[in-house]
Amino acid sequence: MFTVNLTDEQRRAVQCRRASVVLSAGAGCGKTLVLTERFLSHLTSRGKPRPEMLSRLVAITFTQRAAREMRDRIRKHCLQRARGTQDPQLRQQWQQLLHQLHTARISTIDSFCASLLRTWPVEAQLDPQFRVLDEHEALMLQTLALDEMFQELLAQGDETLLYLVRRWGIGRTRTCVAQVLKQAIYVPWEFLLERSGPGQQRPCPEDFPSHLASAADQLNKHWNQALE
Repeated sequence: MFTVNLTDEQRRAVQCRRASVVLSAGAGCGKTLVLTERFLSHLTSRGKPRPEMLSRLVAITFTQRAAREMRDRIRKHCLQRARGTQDPQLRQQWQQLLHQLHTARISTIDSFCASLLRTWPVEAQLDPQFRVLDEHEALMLQTLALDEMFQELLAQGDETLLYLVRRWGIGRTRTCVAQVLKQAIYVPWEFLLERSGPGQQRPCPEDFPSHLASAADQLNKHWNQALE
């Protein structure tokens, strides 16, 4: 039989109903396993499969690898249950669920959102033939937008950026900002100023909020131009 050993905490996360569940754990600690078992728990009732539940469930993973792993685990579970029962009707139900697994909505957040937009392209005002940028294309466009933004700000004599470039150099400043964007972490300019070196701290400009908003608008403009 297909059995899984769960800790007490994992079992509570799998069995909890009528409440939101947040599972926090480090890498390799079994988050995908718990998500898989919770998904399976909704597909069965008293040991019997419920194929009709597939269209009502959505599982979102962080990576494509986790999505594949989860789908494979569910498939193996259904296959084991179909082979392990002597009841012809029950075996047929498990086989039916197994054949429908390709329709299960188990994917990363970007894949799930893309499927929704392709289902309702008119409402979303999008070309139904759109595609999601891959990581390399996104990095290339981000680099292009960042370079154009730096050129524009330097040409305008932007005080904050000029100070950072004088202190760190254009290469190091650009690398730092690129890493911030890559990690999707908001790090304001004054953080960079405060880390620019002993005795080199500089007060934040009085118009700092508007400065940030302006810089964000310019980056967004160059990003959209790169996409075009």
